[in-house]
Amino acid sequence: MEKFVKNLKRGGLPTRCWLYMLILLLSFGLPASIFAQTDLVKVTGTVTDETNQPVPGVNVLLKGSSNIGTVTDIEGKYTLNIPKDATLIFKFVGYKTTEVAVNGKTTVNLSIQPDVKQLEDVVVIGYQAIKREKSTAAIASVAGEKIENIPVPSVEMALQGKVAGLNVLNITGEPGAKGIVTLRGNTSIASQDSRSTPLYVVDGIVMDEGDLGQIDLTGTNPIAGINPNDIESIDVLKDASASAIYGARAANGVIIIKTKTPKAGKPQVRLNGYYGVAMKPTMRSTLVGTAERHLKMDLIYQYLGKPGMENVNYWITDSLNPAFNNHTDWQSNVIQKARIQNYDVNVSAYGEKTSYRLSYNFYDEEGTVIGTGFTRNTASLYLNARPYSFLNLTGNIRFSEMSRKKTNGSINIFSTWSFPSSFFKLTDEDIENFKGNNLDELDKNLNRDLYANFQANIDFTPYLKWTTSYSFGYSTTRNDYFIPSYRNDGNAYATSSSGSVKRWEIENYIQYLRSFKETHNLSVLFGQGAEYSYIDNLWGEGNYIASNSIQTIQGVVSKNSNASSSIEERARLSWFARLSYDYKDKYLFSANWRMDGSSRFGKDNRWGHFPSVSAGWIITKESFFPENQVADFIKIRGSYGITGNDPAGFYDAYRALTTNVDYRGGSGITSYNGSGTIAYDFGSAVTSRELGWEESKQMNFGLDAHFLNKRIILTGDYYIRDSESMIFNYALPVTTGYTEAKNNLVSVRNSGVELQLSLDLLPHNWDWSWTIDANIAMNKNQIKKLPNGNRSIVTGSPWMEWILTVGRPLYEITGWRSNGIYATDDDVPVDPLTGNRMTFFGTTMQAGDIAVVDQNGDYNIDYNDKVSLGNPDPKYYGGINTTVRWKGISLGVFCNYVIKRTFWNGFLSDRMNGGVYSAGGWGNVSGPALDFGGLKYYTTPGQQADLPTLIATNHMDNRHIAHEIYTDNGSFFRVKNISMSYEFPTALVNKIKLQRLRVYGYMDNVWVFSKSKTYPDPENINTNGYANGSEYPLPHKFTLGAEITF
Repeated sequence: MEKFVKNLKRGGLPTRCWLYMLILLLSFGLPASIFAQTDLVKVTGTVTDETNQPVPGVNVLLKGSSNIGTVTDIEGKYTLNIPKDATLIFKFVGYKTTEVAVNGKTTVNLSIQPDVKQLEDVVVIGYQAIKREKSTAAIASVAGEKIENIPVPSVEMALQGKVAGLNVLNITGEPGAKGIVTLRGNTSIASQDSRSTPLYVVDGIVMDEGDLGQIDLTGTNPIAGINPNDIESIDVLKDASASAIYGARAANGVIIIKTKTPKAGKPQVRLNGYYGVAMKPTMRSTLVGTAERHLKMDLIYQYLGKPGMENVNYWITDSLNPAFNNHTDWQSNVIQKARIQNYDVNVSAYGEKTSYRLSYNFYDEEGTVIGTGFTRNTASLYLNARPYSFLNLTGNIRFSEMSRKKTNGSINIFSTWSFPSSFFKLTDEDIENFKGNNLDELDKNLNRDLYANFQANIDFTPYLKWTTSYSFGYSTTRNDYFIPSYRNDGNAYATSSSGSVKRWEIENYIQYLRSFKETHNLSVLFGQGAEYSYIDNLWGEGNYIASNSIQTIQGVVSKNSNASSSIEERARLSWFARLSYDYKDKYLFSANWRMDGSSRFGKDNRWGHFPSVSAGWIITKESFFPENQVADFIKIRGSYGITGNDPAGFYDAYRALTTNVDYRGGSGITSYNGSGTIAYDFGSAVTSRELGWEESKQMNFGLDAHFLNKRIILTGDYYIRDSESMIFNYALPVTTGYTEAKNNLVSVRNSGVELQLSLDLLPHNWDWSWTIDANIAMNKNQIKKLPNGNRSIVTGSPWMEWILTVGRPLYEITGWRSNGIYATDDDVPVDPLTGNRMTFFGTTMQAGDIAVVDQNGDYNIDYNDKVSLGNPDPKYYGGINTTVRWKGISLGVFCNYVIKRTFWNGFLSDRMNGGVYSAGGWGNVSGPALDFGGLKYYTTPGQQADLPTLIATNHMDNRHIAHEIYTDNGSFFRVKNISMSYEFPTALVNKIKLQRLRVYGYMDNVWVFSKSKTYPDPENINTNGYANGSEYPLPHKFTLGAEITF
């Protein structure tokens, strides 16, 4: 006893005590029948599927026993010694659980039937999978087949419009580039160009876009390395109840991706591939040649009269000069009909002891702009071993290589600001340079990813399970760039950049799952985790390289070269737990807790706590609920919880140092003995010792309902998410010696409503079926707190500003309100004190100018008259999908939409370029020769015009993007894709020794409707809400494919 007490005081127990406790614990799961003698009989049998194929891996269990059972072998056979009056239970994922009474028989065969709704009824949450009907959280699921074979390079692009509350925007048509993905509104306050993104978890492997963004040297979407055709299911965790267990990484929601695993039956070889084209983008409508020349001459005379004709650019007047009398079609030289191809091959088998799935994917998409494109090679391996009945080992490994070509073309012809005049004469060499096809140029972008997860599951008893999981990620990115001397004013210039992220994570957790008297169901999970991330970057440049053939930084003298490198490390330690309980499957409760310690904070603020609670009530299981044929299932649920976020910078909590700098911020300064100097970096934001965790507090109320045997499924959610103590940089007085300070200063609220509706419209005994899935989300974004007494903050340049104001959305665009165009000088307001007409920064306004609203009544328009003009993030968004099937034929149409979104239409304002004060620039830019979408610009006094004068003789800046007349409606409705497929009959397929044969086709980005008269596609705009036409256009795609399974 004394020895025991000593051990206990030291925090330990004798080894024998642990052994006794383990034996006692194990004995809890053993039924009394094990210790009793009964009459046993040897029962054998074969389990087959609906096609009469043997099914290996089926669990065959003795009813009433927790440890007597077996698994069917590769031929679907099993053998058990059981009581002669026993009942067998056959269980297998994806098939209906079946009970069969033995009744003294020695042979029991079974044909198991697929349960088409079983997978839909299970959702994956952090560290567990649960039945959907018992979930108390806001979770949306998308089956892998819903996104399979859509011709997009990245999986999140295929999710567009499929999940209520998940806003996905394809802001660029460039293959492999990033889009916008936000869940339940934007919370990023870093800048007007940033958006908050959810956390991705792929087969238990966390993909931290914050880490990956620090080595973004190629602009390639890091999620594009996942093959969409490898995905089994996607679960989107929206509220804190679902995501709090991920703690510091889940402030913006979680997207859990589960890839495919082997299916029961014979080993399978699956081949799938599609081929297609992306059509040429719609060209900008413009006049060329003689028509362009006559238009510009007429406008100059109309605006400036004969005096103006004396100073016309000679490019316009010299029609006999072969250098300027051309009708060059710039757009046709850089756009093309592009090829798309995708090929998948995978081999899989499910065995009694081992299972595997090996897959390879090749995706290649040429860009519709010549010189661009994206290529992906992805290989993945799934392994599963069950050496003992209590031990399950799983491994997932994925390697991907992504190459993205980016054109080196010298002119962006899609920008209306610089859209060149057709007068230019182009040689063949000019055209090749323009396309970026010069062989001496180089712009190579390469990303490689290796991700792996290994997991061991140990069943101590039927109720007690242990899991150890180890994940590893290694991502590299590299950019090599070279421009020859004859394209760069005699300077042969090269740069080379490379970066890598190494990350590992280990998690250990134990689960206790137990039902008591078939009324009390309890689940307890407790675990611990640790992760580490290492990031390095290397950059170098060389000027005046000796030869254009070298294309790398070689043979460069030191004064013409430069290089830098960086290393960053971070670590996180975590503890987490979950308690779930339900009574009679109708009163539901769940609580989550996570504690994270982050190296990004100082020692006093290192730990953050992230709890959540949720509850649900399945009303239809109550005795008082009337039995009817309408309502199958009604559940109400509610949750509240806190998720967190640590700062983006690894060392934001510490004062920054810099080298070779003087007190004025100059560089190249050394100390007296010639060695480098180190000093505080007064140019970076000074931090606070109190810098702490950002917290996202979220409340959610939801309803799940099924009617008419799941013919109608309705899900609704109302949420409020307060993102508090967000880290923000704010300006400091120059007297402090610093330019900015960093602290937890800003709070943002996102609140909204989400609705998802599924309809199964035709009787199930018909050959026809017709389903409709629709969703809509409304999100209200508003700032709750700002520094310096909630004073508004203006960011950006004077010609393009965004504003942060309490009670308003993040980064609204600002500018001058306008009331049309002044038709005459008399329409311009007159200052009663001076008798002078209103001015614009001191310039007297006149007919043809924009009628700007004088907000402060001083009769002078300046920056003090700017107001908020709108929000670049949409308020409403969603999608509609309908599918009609008849026997083996399927036709689907999917649409998505965005409502109430504002953007700056620089595509319109920039058409004023070359004019404004004179017509001097109209010789080398297209300017007014571009189509104005039917809008009329001012030309003559008294005219009721839509747009201002093209030439302002008073030097009024009518092309300034901040004028409200250049804000546009970013709402749109898009027929996103149309699909059609044919599945050949099973009987016919079996005759040719195949398991499945299917052909299909897709049309992607079919048609878009918008209220913008001048901008081609309002989805195709920058993150900050500005678009000038230089954005890579979204192409129309057409593909045909086939799927064969052996």
